[in-house]
Amino acid sequence: MLGKHPKTQALMKRLNELSTYTDPGFIMRYDPSKFIQQEYVVGSTNRLQKAAADAKKITELKTVVNPGNLKNATELEKKMGPLTLKCLKLHEDGEVVNKEVNELVGKWNDILNTLSEQFVTWDNILRDAEEKSKENE
Repeated sequence: MLGKHPKTQALMKRLNELSTYTDPGFIMRYDPSKFIQQEYVVGSTNRLQKAAADAKKITELKTVVNPGNLKNATELEKKMGPLTLKCLKLHEDGEVVNKEVNELVGKWNDILNTLSEQFVTWDNILRDAEEKSKENE
């Protein structure tokens, strides 16, 4: 059954040749060091292209950073301390306000739930009263 189809017959004729490619010694017939080097280069292509792009970007940005831009760094650093403290204070104040708002929203929801329950109760009372008045008519 296996040898009746033409494609299968062609494959069977080349089976010995194809089995040599699956042999572990096949790769060793060639210079393994060159093969490994080629695989490393092929595998490193993306990394090398990214490094080249990064090097180009560094060259372009080199003019942005110069000693003239950094001469006031110590003066600016002195101003950063008080600004950082103010920022931390504002952050703490914001957390307190956020907590208070959450509490108010919780109370608001409780009030709305109570009102909803009361309206449902009143609706039930009115419905019962209407049914009794219809029965008495």
